[in-house]
Amino acid sequence: MGSGKTSWAIQHMEEALASKKFIYITPFKSEVERVLNACANRRFVHPENNKGINKPEDIK
Repeated sequence: MGSGKTSWAIQHMEEALASKKFIYITPFKSEVERVLNACANRRFVHPENNKGINKPEDIK
């Protein structure tokens, strides 16, 4: 069982002003989906494996 780090991050991002920007980095695809679903009001983007470019270019 985890210690609540992702839950805290989700809560923090949801309670922040809409103008506040975040970069959330995780090596786990399940965590990416969890954060995207929990923070639906935020306009998060994430890299796609099939675009054939590097990650920094993919998230611009």
